[in-house]
Amino acid sequence: MYNELDGIALMNYKLGAKFCRNSFKNGRVCIFIHESIQFTNVRLIKICKEKDLEICAVKLHPPAYTTCIVTTYRFPS
Repeated sequence: MYNELDGIALMNYKLGAKFCRNSFKNGRVCIFIHESIQFTNVRLIKICKEKDLEICAVKLHPPAYTTCIVTTYRFPS
């Protein structure tokens, strides 16, 4: 499933972070970052659990401040 996200092309944006399920179909989270913004991928794979907590994050590094963006998906049941 990682290949599906890697294949998405958005003009002027790049894939900054992602999480995809391996054992179940569907379910993925991702963050796209404008190419003009510097960022660092925050590695959260150890706390992800398929169909429970699917999460990814990036830390943005604009000149004046640092910001963290987190995307999460919580399975409805």
